[in-house]
Amino acid sequence: MKLSVAFAAGNPPERDRSFRPWWRESRATPHERTDLTYIRYITAARAGPRLAALYDRYADDRGKVDNILRIHSLNPPSMEHHYDLYRHLMAGPSPLSRVQREMIAVTVSAENDCFY
Repeated sequence: MKLSVAFAAGNPPERDRSFRPWWRESRATPHERTDLTYIRYITAARAGPRLAALYDRYADDRGKVDNILRIHSLNPPSMEHHYDLYRHLMAGPSPLSRVQREMIAVTVSAENDCFY
């Protein structure tokens, strides 16, 4: 009875603001998230010749390398292998269309609470 009176008066009941459901957590900015792991990487300015060549190869039109690739900077062969696997999965022969593959990737990212 009190609940309906509170709503009727325009005053919603108090709730525990410390609770954050998973669908809210996934929309948190990186600065709000406390469960993120920091992975050390080598910047383009400090990259050796092999890594610099990979950064040039994998950079977008603005010269930026995706974080998912950049975290491999300590092990350049793993960066190449990661990119090759990604290209094969997303553009290689498959009964799935490119759109279907992207939809799967977005769904998995959302399920894993990836913020990007």
